[in-house]
Amino acid sequence: MEDVMGVSFEKALDNVEAAAEELFDADPRVRSVGIARHATAYGFRAVRNSAVPVPLSAGVPAIKRFNDIPVVQVQRLSEPMGKLWEYSTPAMASKHMPALLMRCCEI
Repeated sequence: MEDVMGVSFEKALDNVEAAAEELFDADPRVRSVGIARHATAYGFRAVRNSAVPVPLSAGVPAIKRFNDIPVVQVQRLSEPMGKLWEYSTPAMASKHMPALLMRCCEI
């Protein structure tokens, strides 16, 4: 059985840009890449639009790990829709910002 343990948030954060670049280059259906909970730690989540046509000859491989960090591929039949809430005062924004950042893209 394959090891499915996640990594620390710091390690995922240090690698997210490089992982996103590799995942976007490897599969034209990937629409977003981010850090998500994985087991009791963290990993990457790649959202793919399965409805996007790709040539059969493309042979798009699913990347399951990047630098020993697990990658979970989520299939959608449409483009992901970002969610953004605006707050009326800076005090409200600073109070709710961590929760807002965690919910910026609904999957």
